[in-house]
Amino acid sequence: MTRTRTSLREPSRRQRSPGAHAVDFSSGKKGATPKVVTFNGQKFHPNIILDTFFTFVAERHRIHQRRLYGQPQPWTKDSILATYPFTNVFRIYDRVTQYILHHVIEKGDQSLQEQCFRVMLFRSFNRMETWDLLTAQFGAVTWRDFDVNAYEAVLLAEQQEHPLYGHAYIIPSPKLGGRANASNHLRLVQLMMEEDLPGELKKLHHLKDAHGRISLFPGMGDFMALQ
Repeated sequence: MTRTRTSLREPSRRQRSPGAHAVDFSSGKKGATPKVVTFNGQKFHPNIILDTFFTFVAERHRIHQRRLYGQPQPWTKDSILATYPFTNVFRIYDRVTQYILHHVIEKGDQSLQEQCFRVMLFRSFNRMETWDLLTAQFGAVTWRDFDVNAYEAVLLAEQQEHPLYGHAYIIPSPKLGGRANASNHLRLVQLMMEEDLPGELKKLHHLKDAHGRISLFPGMGDFMALQ
């Protein structure tokens, strides 16, 4: 699987303007909607839902590009997109994803085992500050030197003063006998590595198969398995 990398970083969040209610993605006169479109060899008959979705996606990405190129506001004529924050169309541009690429994947041992360990550990908490804490305490974060009790002590002490988990989505805690959510998440990562999940994933050729294998672990529902 090819991993796309980029160093483009999105500027700070745009300001909100009050009173947004209209939806107008168009920057000019729209052409007629085609009767049939083809994606990956499959034919679809567009309707207003499909047309609106792709129009929204295109305009949202244009906003992102205009900001990156330093164009002044407004970046869109649509009042809803100008007012409310929406995720980037491409996940690669998200702030946390950029952090994972540059600070988790690219730094440290580049073997498959160690890269997978770092990604699984980071995604268990999905918070940059938590990763910074671990690297400050342990230096290079590696499966080779991983001590679940030492990591647990650091995280539970930090939890008394600061949050450990990101706020983008809820990360369910598996029931693995730990005394806290962080304890169980550390044990889940340990379980995945002890069962050689990286080696198993390397043998697979399709994302759906990898997703299915990860889903078999405790706490790994459809959403978290994709993460």
